[in-house]
Amino acid sequence: MPVSTLDDLVWRWASGWAISRGLPIVSEDDTWLVRVNDVSRRREIVIAAPDEGRFANLAARIEGDTEVWLTVIAPDVSSYRQSAAWLDEATLDEMLMDCVLKPTVQSGGVLIESDGTRADARLLVDGQLAAVGSVAVVGYDAIFDRVETMPRFRRQGHGSALMAALTSSAYERGARHGLLAASADGQPLYRRLGWREAGAMVSFTGRPADANPA
Repeated sequence: MPVSTLDDLVWRWASGWAISRGLPIVSEDDTWLVRVNDVSRRREIVIAAPDEGRFANLAARIEGDTEVWLTVIAPDVSSYRQSAAWLDEATLDEMLMDCVLKPTVQSGGVLIESDGTRADARLLVDGQLAAVGSVAVVGYDAIFDRVETMPRFRRQGHGSALMAALTSSAYERGARHGLLAASADGQPLYRRLGWREAGAMVSFTGRPADANPA
């Protein structure tokens, strides 16, 4: 498989993530603009490793707007945090990760429902929901989303079982490359499963006007 640039991976992840959730997405210069319309935010701007000037312009664009996220994906996001300390961070220590998909043997107990583009999986243990997640196939990419193991069922192999089922479903539908946005809690699992870190992620949102010092 050809080596992909970070820009390429970010565009593929953002568009696939939007398709997975049925969200409108448009390209705006060097960014993707996703109309999320969720309780957390109205819109999300996604960009890969902007230079200092470009980031400053985007940060100014969301100043005071608590309903818009600016998501930056880069090898190192510490400089963005330092230069936008006057914004709030909506997420902490997330990571864009990718991997080459391989045929995987499914474990029992995982229920999968698919609409052709996206598959939703549930893992039941003794009739109780232990883990959930989804995967959308867009071309050769599989975009994994909302993968979660319920607190009382963690560290028992259920996350691995769910990922195996989702991977098998995506592979059968032609996907050969996986992408996902991993939380800090989820990253150790994905590393064990052979995923690599493609870029660090940080999402900023405007701080309410009355929260800023006079």
